[in-house]
Amino acid sequence: MQFVQDNVAYVEQVLERVNEVIRCYESQLTDDDPIAWKQRRLTIDEMIRDCGCNHVRLQIEEAVAECHLGIQRVVSIVKAMKMFSHPGNEGRVLIDLNEAIDMAITISRTRWKYAAKVKLDLDRELQPVSVFASELNQVLLNLVVNACDAIVSKFGEGDQGQIHITTRSTETEVVIEIRDNGCGIPTEAQHRVFDQFFTTKEVGKGTGQGLALCRNVIVKMHGGTLRFESEVGQGTTFYIGLPKAVEQTGSEQVSEVDANSTVVGEVVGESEATYSLVES
Repeated sequence: MQFVQDNVAYVEQVLERVNEVIRCYESQLTDDDPIAWKQRRLTIDEMIRDCGCNHVRLQIEEAVAECHLGIQRVVSIVKAMKMFSHPGNEGRVLIDLNEAIDMAITISRTRWKYAAKVKLDLDRELQPVSVFASELNQVLLNLVVNACDAIVSKFGEGDQGQIHITTRSTETEVVIEIRDNGCGIPTEAQHRVFDQFFTTKEVGKGTGQGLALCRNVIVKMHGGTLRFESEVGQGTTFYIGLPKAVEQTGSEQVSEVDANSTVVGEVVGESEATYSLVES
């Protein structure tokens, strides 16, 4: 909203200069002596030059266009926040996962816009999936914010960061991949990232709740899979797998996966590992 406010203030300022030109023009029309027309024309031309009307006209057009863009962005953010909240909806609903991802990117824009470029490679023929919408939306937002934090930790602000999100469909599930080129997860910490209250972030910057919440939502509530691949200094990719067909809904579905689900890992390389949440 700040740049909308700034543009409106600028338009107010330059409109006063334009009004001065109009008042000058009107004052010159009161003299109907044709001999004095040349002098009146010079006076008007001088006022136009002093005002910089040609430049001002272009600037006003740009300012108004930016205001429209800003208003559209505010509308999209409000729409995204409304979609994320789903007040009063506690059961499963069919949603467009691609739209949910678009909304997560919109809401988190202030976190990544100065640090990363976001690339979306979404399967636009993806079928709607039955999910607990508010909870899944929170997972998507958490993973995007985590990716941004990892990028800032590695690069700081700039345009070197990349977040790449893809969706695809298999015979049994819909898969969401969220990949970043950030700092990666330390090898010795990778087996603990889903533990509650565990965080690799600096004190005061992480609660250790985010990935634990993601685990509960994807694995326990949806009977899905959540895994990641991470290489220190290169980045991390999270994979979300959501079942296509759901036979149970509501509170029955929450108990599909035992609460004692554990994390198992296979070391792929010296600094790269893959970990998955599985039912124990």
